[in-house]
Amino acid sequence: MPAIKHRQSGAAPQIIYSDIYIPDDQDIGTGKYSIFLRPNSLSKEEISSIVFNPYFNFQISVNFHPDVHKVSVLLGKVKGNHPSSKKVYILSGNLNDSSNHEFVVTFENWQIKSLQVDGTPLAEL
Repeated sequence: MPAIKHRQSGAAPQIIYSDIYIPDDQDIGTGKYSIFLRPNSLSKEEISSIVFNPYFNFQISVNFHPDVHKVSVLLGKVKGNHPSSKKVYILSGNLNDSSNHEFVVTFENWQIKSLQVDGTPLAEL
């Protein structure tokens, strides 16, 4: 049961890189997805970071909505009609936007468990 690891650099101007890590390729619905944002990214327009893999029937998207201080996360199968899990988190207005930030989504059994920024959990809406 090998792990799945993939890094994508610069998918958008605001994103330094994103990492997907799934510890067991027989359990695609469990792992973590990390997004590293450049400074001043959260003071601008919306940002989306997506992993889409039809071979493993997996997709996750993290959508930053800085104008309304929210982050929405969707997790599901490519061949499904609806996400298996969907959560919205509150993006703190106190976040220092002049430095890089790491956002990490953890998921287990096709359910989103948490979203953290720089190691601090964000509150669910």
